[in-house]
Amino acid sequence: MTVEPKLRPVSDEWLPSIAAIPLVELSADGKIVAVNDNYCELLGRSRQTLVGLSPLDFTHPDDIWATRQAIMARPRDDDRGRVLEKRYLGVDGRVIWVRVTSVWQADRQRILSYVADISDLVTARRRKEALIEHSADFIFVVDAEGKMSEANPALERLVGPTLGASLRAIAGERCHPDDLEALLAAFGAVEAGPGLHPSISFRVADDAGHWVHLSAIANNQLADSDVQGIVINARDVTVETERIIQTERNQQSLVDAFTRAVEFRDPYTAGHQLEVSRLARRIALRLDPRQRAIGPRVQRRLLRLRPPALGLICRMGQKRLMVQIV
Repeated sequence: MTVEPKLRPVSDEWLPSIAAIPLVELSADGKIVAVNDNYCELLGRSRQTLVGLSPLDFTHPDDIWATRQAIMARPRDDDRGRVLEKRYLGVDGRVIWVRVTSVWQADRQRILSYVADISDLVTARRRKEALIEHSADFIFVVDAEGKMSEANPALERLVGPTLGASLRAIAGERCHPDDLEALLAAFGAVEAGPGLHPSISFRVADDAGHWVHLSAIANNQLADSDVQGIVINARDVTVETERIIQTERNQQSLVDAFTRAVEFRDPYTAGHQLEVSRLARRIALRLDPRQRAIGPRVQRRLLRLRPPALGLICRMGQKRLMVQIV
C-alpha cells in the first residue's frame, strides 16, 4: 500500500525519516535541501552527495528544459500538486523513469516533491505501443461521430492517412462495390450496440488498385471513458481467401475431368443415358407440345407409364446407340 505524505510543512529532520516513498525538498531556487532514504536508494546516491545539487544535475538531457520550467513555475498554495513524468540518470548511467508530484509550501518557501518509480510502467507502455506500431493487423478507433480518431501505421500503409476522416467516406472510396452495402449495415449495427460484434469479411482497394480481402471485428467501447470509441481490428486474409477459391476451382476441374474420362472410357453407358434422355424428351413434348421443357406435370405423366413402356424406351435408346457405334 502506498502512503502519500501529508501536505504540511516539514522539517529537515522529519523528511529523512519517511520511508514509504522517495521524497525530496527543494529551495525556492531549485536546490536540494533534504531527501529521504528512499530517494537516495532510487538514485544510488548518498544524502551528502545530493544535498546542495539541483535535480537538473542528474536529469536526462532531453528532460532538462521541462524540469527547469516545472521548478520555475512554482505551484500555487491551492494546488493539490503538479505532476511531471521525466527521466533521472543513475550513478551507473541507467535511465530511471519517474513521476514527480510537487507541492509549493509558501510558509517555508520550499517545494516538496514525492517521486514514484514508473520505469516498469513506461517499459510496458512502450512495448505495447511498439507491438501495435509494428503489427501487421490494421488497428484503428472510430469516435462517436464516425470519424477515425486513432490508427496504427499498418492501416495508413494500406489506405493512406485516415485520422479525422469519416469511416463511411473511406469505405465509399475503397470498398468493393459488391461488399459496400453489407459493410455499412454491419457498421451501423456496431454503432447501435456496445461490446463485441460478429466479424465481417470485405474487400478494399490498396494504393496500387489491388483488391485486399479483410476480415474485421469491432468492439463498441463508446461508453468507456478511457476509450470513447469503437475499436476495430482487421486482418489481411487475401492469401487464405485466394487459396480457398483456387481449391474450389481445382475441385470443379477434377470433377469435370473425371466426367470426361468416364464418357471417354465407357461410351456405351454414357451414350445410352444420352439417347434415353433424348427419347424421353421427345415423348414428353408429344404428350404436351406446349412444354418447351419437361416440367413437373409432364414428369408425373411419364412416371405413370407402365414398366413395359419404360423398358421399351431404354431398348430403343440401346438400338439407336448401337447404330451410332457401328
